Amino acid sequence: MSLLSVTDIVKEYQHKVVLNKVSLTVQKGDRVALIGANGAGKTTLLKIITGTEKADSGSVIKAHGIKTGYLSQSADVEELFEDKTALEYEKIERIEKQIRDLEHQMSHVQSHSEYDCLLHEYQKALDQFNSLEGYQVTASLSKILNGLGLKKEALHVPLSKLSGGEKIRVALAWILLESPELLLLDEPTNHLDLDAVEWLESFLSTYGGGVLLVSHDRYFLDRVTTRFVELSNGTAVESKASGYTSYIAQKRERQSFYQKEKKRISREIRQTRQLIQDLKSRSNVGAFHSREKTLERLTESLDHMSNEATQNHLKNNLLLKFKEVDSVHVSAEIAHAKNFSKSFGDIKIFDHAEFLIRGGERVGIVGPNGCGKTTLINILIGADEDYEGEISLGDWVKYGYMGQTVAFSDEDVSICEEVCHTFDIDRKQAQQILSDYGFFGNEVDKAICNLSGGEKVRLKLAILLMNNPYCLIMDEPTNHLDADSRDSLESMISDYKGSVIAVSHDRYFLTHCMDRILEIKDYGFVSYPQGYMQYNAGRKKPVEKQEAKPDVKVRTKKDPVRTQKLEEQEEENKRFLENEKLIMEKEARLQDLLEQMSKENRPELYAEYGKLQKELDMCYDNL
Repeated sequence: MSLLSVTDIVKEYQHKVVLNKVSLTVQKGDRVALIGANGAGKTTLLKIITGTEKADSGSVIKAHGIKTGYLSQSADVEELFEDKTALEYEKIERIEKQIRDLEHQMSHVQSHSEYDCLLHEYQKALDQFNSLEGYQVTASLSKILNGLGLKKEALHVPLSKLSGGEKIRVALAWILLESPELLLLDEPTNHLDLDAVEWLESFLSTYGGGVLLVSHDRYFLDRVTTRFVELSNGTAVESKASGYTSYIAQKRERQSFYQKEKKRISREIRQTRQLIQDLKSRSNVGAFHSREKTLERLTESLDHMSNEATQNHLKNNLLLKFKEVDSVHVSAEIAHAKNFSKSFGDIKIFDHAEFLIRGGERVGIVGPNGCGKTTLINILIGADEDYEGEISLGDWVKYGYMGQTVAFSDEDVSICEEVCHTFDIDRKQAQQILSDYGFFGNEVDKAICNLSGGEKVRLKLAILLMNNPYCLIMDEPTNHLDADSRDSLESMISDYKGSVIAVSHDRYFLTHCMDRILEIKDYGFVSYPQGYMQYNAGRKKPVEKQEAKPDVKVRTKKDPVRTQKLEEQEEENKRFLENEKLIMEKEARLQDLLEQMSKENRPELYAEYGKLQKELDMCYDNL
């Protein structure tokens, strides 16, 4: 069943064609990824599909009566949800409370007439609850909130009161709870921690509707997508590769074939031209005309191949190579913490935590949302001095910092003006420097406010690296970068001789660029000296084994305290498993009750269901 049909969409901005007769379809069960460089038109196409932008021509047809859920990258969340709470859940909760109150009254009433009156109200409330799919929503709610790392209370907070990351996650929870037949997701993993990303992968992999998504998370694309549509130079090309790795392998294979054929034909053209000149000098007219026809045929073949490579997006992209930092001082020690504690009011973030980062190390900081990753970075760079104990970067460490939100003091100026002003150089010098970072020609005159997220990150990195830092400190550096820019960043970090401290949930980046992982856990740090693969293997094991052998470079609490903590973790793990078993038993009984309630209209069944649902909620709260 076709849920979405996009046909010949054309969109132009300031005389530049962004989308040129773009077409695609999404069937039930499809998980289609829109991919392409920053500025290729992916988000524009999603906005046209949702109706928030108009196409210059073309059509968008959705199946009649289907519900569509759209998650934008950030700014449009307020427009979509305005003054609503994260979920219009209050009505269901109110009716559910009414049902439970009526159940309580019915169990204590003495009069038959009063019982009948209460039963009538009960049935009316139950019908209303069922019409809102209350049972399904309640059952789905805990599952989705737990998966996205949200507490139930977050659903009652106005979006204006939430942080950017919370806002996106809560909006995603709302969309998923509405169970739309068609999901449109623009960078859904940007504000999710590793556990939430893996949960979303699992959720989407079994999703019954259709999904059209934009993402640059390569592992996520590998695990979720069934088809790809690549946008480039305004046109769309579809691939039926089942994963991003497979898609890239197929594309590179075809690119290699085209390159080899192009070289072969170009070589034959040169040889034929040389032979024509030789035949002409010897006045061999017959052979001369024959070779001219051969030359014409070869030239047509080359033109045809070049056009076909363009149409199929097979021309090799320029892989941006960041200019290498001139000189880097590598210290024995870059950063350390000892007996470091940090709290926000009664909320403990770190408690007597310790770590050591040595010069030349590339360390990835990981942990769930809200565990203190960005807080740690802010303390290291001196933006937050409200803590106890000892933590610092070396006074001699010249660092460059790039936060999650990339912004410039004046975004109305051009790229070139920003560099000229920052380094007090002339336009010619700025153009030469910017060319090292992939900004060419008139592109340097583009206003910063008109740059894509990826282009802003690239400019910020360029300015940081021009200062020749000894240490790069980065908070989610790959969030807004397209695949080619991520490859360039990873190549730059691999070649960089200094130290890198990076907060990231990009599994590919952590695997290929970070030597060591520091996990924030239980108000302290756990080191994985063999990198992300060791960390990922450790988090799949029982809790008590994850901290068994910390790296010698990271000093945690004293042994007696550590032993006590391990015992507490073991007890907590035991309680968790028992609670999980209890949840499974109660959910199975709820399912049995639902089947009975669909056949029999007995008040005691509804009363038991209400009581069991309340117990199940308590179990989820105890997780």
